[in-house]
Parts: sequence; C-alpha cells; structure tokens
Amino acid sequence: MKKLILICLPGLLCLPTSTLTAQVAEPPPRQEEVIPSAPSGALIYGELINPDSLSPLRLLLTEHKLGYRNTTGESEILIELHPGKFLDGVLSGTRKKFRLRLPHKGAVYASLLLDNRVLLEDYVLFPDDSVMMSLDLRAMEIVFGGPDSEWMDAQYAVKRGEASNTFYSRRLMEQDKEGFLNRDHNRDEWHRYQQEFGPSLNIVELGRDGADQSYAKMMNADYESIPGWKELQRHKADLTEDQYDLLEADLVGNYFGEELRSFLQYQYGVPKMKGQQDILDRMDLMLPKLSAKLKGDIVGLAPSTFSLGYNVLISLWVKLELMNSGDSFETIAQCHFKGEVLDRLLASNLMYRVRFTPEKMDYWESYSDYINNPKWKKLAGDALYEYRTGQPVKEVVFYGQDGKEWSLQDFEGTPTLFYFYFSTCSNSEKYFKNYLWPLYQETADQQGYRLVAVSVDDDPSLWRANIPTYSSPELLNLNLPLASNKEWLERYHIDAYPRVMLIDSEGKLLSYNLQGNDYTDYRNRFLQVLEKTNENYTP
Repeated sequence: MKKLILICLPGLLCLPTSTLTAQVAEPPPRQEEVIPSAPSGALIYGELINPDSLSPLRLLLTEHKLGYRNTTGESEILIELHPGKFLDGVLSGTRKKFRLRLPHKGAVYASLLLDNRVLLEDYVLFPDDSVMMSLDLRAMEIVFGGPDSEWMDAQYAVKRGEASNTFYSRRLMEQDKEGFLNRDHNRDEWHRYQQEFGPSLNIVELGRDGADQSYAKMMNADYESIPGWKELQRHKADLTEDQYDLLEADLVGNYFGEELRSFLQYQYGVPKMKGQQDILDRMDLMLPKLSAKLKGDIVGLAPSTFSLGYNVLISLWVKLELMNSGDSFETIAQCHFKGEVLDRLLASNLMYRVRFTPEKMDYWESYSDYINNPKWKKLAGDALYEYRTGQPVKEVVFYGQDGKEWSLQDFEGTPTLFYFYFSTCSNSEKYFKNYLWPLYQETADQQGYRLVAVSVDDDPSLWRANIPTYSSPELLNLNLPLASNKEWLERYHIDAYPRVMLIDSEGKLLSYNLQGNDYTDYRNRFLQVLEKTNENYTP
C-alpha cells in the first residue's frame, strides 16, 4: 500500500514522496511451469485472490528510467481479469486470472498499481522473463512463481531491505539548527522526547554537522551496512551474474547517489546560496577525497546491463568532479566513460538540464551532437521537443470550491499564470507572498493576464481551510488532486512545489520555469516571457 506524503525543506522546494508497506507470505513449493520463450516481451500471469470491490489493476511500464524524475517511454496497461477454472488450479470461484505479454523487446521497469496505490514499484523485467504473481490484496500478500520467480523474489527482498531503514527518515535538515531550537519551546520538547522515545528526531544543520555526517557516510560505508545488501547476498546463488550485477549496482548506486545528491544540493548548495564562505572553504577540502573514493566504487560496480542506480551515481559523480576541476559536464564524462554508458550519461544529463534551462535550447541542440548511439540521440531529440514551449497544453479537469469543473478551455482569451502548491508547504507560502502576489498586484491590470491558484491537495477540506495562508481568497482557487493527476503534473514538470505554468490566450505553453534572483529580476523575466511571441515547432 502506498501513501503520498508531501515533505518540505525550509527555503527549498517541497517534494512528493511515498511509503510502501506490505506483508510477504512464505511462497509455497514451486513447480516449474514450461512456457515457450517470449517472442517479444516478458510474460506476466497469475491470479487475484479477492477481486471483488477492488479498484482496477494497472501496470505502468518505463523503457528508460535514467535518474531522479527523469524517465521516457512510459506506458500503461489495464490488466484484464478472467474467471479461473478448476483445471487451471483455481479452487475458489472468487479468484480470477490474468495473463499478458509486455510489448517491449528490451528490459523495462514495471510498477503494479491498485488504482493509485503502488503494490510493486520499479521492478526490472527482461524480454524473456516469465513471472507468475499470486495477489492477496486484502492481506497485502504477494507471492511469486514461474521460471523467474527467484529474480522477482530477489528484487522484492532488496527493496524491502532498503525500506526497512526507517531511522534515516527521522532526520530534519535545518539551515539554522539553533534558531529552530530556540523557537516555540522546541529545544525543551526535543530533549523531552529524546528521553521518552529513545531514537528520535535528528536535527542536522545544513553545511555544518550535516556535511560531516554525509561525508563520513559516503567515505566509510561498508557495503554490508547498506540496507538491502544482506538480502541480496541471500539470493545471490539463485541469480545469474547479470541479474546480480544489476541489483548490486542499483543498490549501491542508489545508496551513494541519494547521499551525494543531498550533499551537493543541500549541504553545499545552501551555504553557497547564503554566502557562508567559511563552510564552503572547509567543504572544498572534502571534495577531492570524496570524488576519488566514489570513483573507486563506480569502477568496482560497472554492471554489464543498464542500472538506474549506477546511472544516477555516475551522473552525480560527474557533477562532483565538475566542482573540483571546473571542466564541463561533457568533457568530464568523455574523459572517464565510453560507449553506451557515455551516451546514456550525456542523454540523461541533457534530459534533466533542459527542464531548468529551456531558454538555452540552441545550446542543448548542439550538445546532443556528443551522443553517438542512435537510440540515445533520438531520446535526446525527443526530450528537446517535449520541453519546447508554444505547444497546446493537454486538457485536465480542475475543481472549484463549489465543486464546479473547470477545463483549460475556460481560460481561453486571456493569458493565465497557474500557481501550483500544496497546503502545509511553507516554501509555497513564502513564494506566493514574496513573489506572486506582489507581481500580480503590480502588473496584472497593465499586462492583462490572470493568476489562478491550484492546490494539489488530495483532501479538499484541507485545501479550502488553508486558502488564506497559501493563496488569496481574491483569486480563483482551484483543486487538482495529486493522487489522480500525477501523470499530467509530471508531464509539465510540476513535481516539486511551488511551481508555476504560464499559458497564452490560446492555451499554448509559454513557460513552466519562471525564476529570478530576487523580486525585481523575477518580475522582469516574467514580463519578457509574457511579451514573447510563441515559437511554433515542427519536428
């Protein structure tokens, strides 16, 4: 079962995340089922023990999952259920069967969802895999069978081992630890709860003790201490060499990659933003040793097949090395990697960076010349097209406070600036009050545009109660629940909050990435975009 949780880092963006819990039954003795080799993609089949009154089962497939919120080739299959038969092993009339073959000639990341609740997330399936699943969704039990059951069991065990590291989530990253503790009796309560509950909230100051902890965790990590590592070793004898290398690279790469991302983005990034040169000078001494250590991990992994965790780690390592040497991303990548690893690395960097610098489209088009492999060159080209402005925005249904449905057609005739947020996000509150509301009051009448506030809260009552805090009752306030509109939001890169989207009077996208160093810079950039003529693109 998956619950969407919205977390907020002070002064930064608010991110949607999730938790997944399930109970796993001990699998019964398996009988190998003889199934012909798949002519195209993996074969998925099995039974749903209790299909009544449950939402539809959906299979989400991703051909290329390249990094943090960086995917292409996504598709969805609605699983059709059929009555089981006695000779098919179904002894209860309530059970139903399903069988489908994936339309992919290569490996694919697969997620199984019950409506919007994730049951299995990002499981790798190879084109010749044959996997059976027995799903008891009321008890949240999933048992694997079929010729490739060990491969699925190993992935399940490793993911469950990673998720078991619950204490890591009890860490609060603060820009000013002492300032936080001195507010609202926080220090007294924090000390009291430490005595009452034992392991409790760990408050980490960005760039100071946080940097030391993160640095030590990456430098001194013993692979056996990585959550999921012991589970992987227990399954090693049942896996092929390629399967084991893939899981190992995913596990280790994700572990170091997540810590390195935090180190670069928060531990180093926040002090840099605040101009804390004493912290930066001390951290600069850490970078060369950290880079050399992680390069050793990268060389030691080197999976023979694609690994998401490995790709994430090497991409972040290049950015770390960029801070050491000052060279460009592509120069460092070409010096240390080659072949498809290099092409994939360059393509994923392009696909990630273009979303933040769409105004540099000409630069990114020339950047794609570094990519040799036709497959990755095409993906890079598709990404450039996806991030171009001037295209009609795909329809979606918003909900007003009175329950009325709104569509994008309702805004035709007037340029519209949509502001996306969720209640309880302090960054959204500050962004609205310090940037959007002053901008709207100063320029809206003169420029003739409309500002619409859109909450992604799944709880309508929470949204309505907090409109005065995170928006203004003077605006049109709409709701677009995240749980049922995640695909649309991610399509337009609204995956951290606050976010804005500017569309013209014809419903075409003008910008999804308004930024500024301060309010004046923000206002000037906004006015430039608003006045800019749409540039239509024909692929």
